[in-house]
Amino acid sequence: MVDSSFGSTTPNLENDESQWLLTRRFFLFDTISGIEQAEYPNGIPEIVRYPAKINLMVSLSQGTDLTSMERINVPVLKIEYKERSRSYLEVKDKPQNQLADVQFVTEYRLEISDLWYRIKWAFFLSLILCLLLCVTITCCQQRRPTLNEDPV
Repeated sequence: MVDSSFGSTTPNLENDESQWLLTRRFFLFDTISGIEQAEYPNGIPEIVRYPAKINLMVSLSQGTDLTSMERINVPVLKIEYKERSRSYLEVKDKPQNQLADVQFVTEYRLEISDLWYRIKWAFFLSLILCLLLCVTITCCQQRRPTLNEDPV
């Protein structure tokens, strides 16, 4: 489907979510737009649109202050539609044409850019502690008397 306010482009097919046009309304089955304008509202629809894939995306943001730490953002429902013509649906010897596969997906996302920053610093801190431990153990081993030396 093409949004007329964007010309001939489809804004929500982009991978960049910042370019998406979000709305609060959606439909599960659309038979109204398949009716010819001269026959509306009593006409028979020529095209039926239905959801082929419904994806519920829930994201968790990692904030730095206490008010925004681990907040659940507003979920986004992404629906991909397909359409079938009336002639395809009315074939008598193929009842499977009246059925459609619908895929339901739930996607949980977590912003982890701050997590990698913290992991990096924890790795460097543990590396420094291990180095200090190795130096301390080496110094202690050097101070101990060996078998060929007499203790004083």
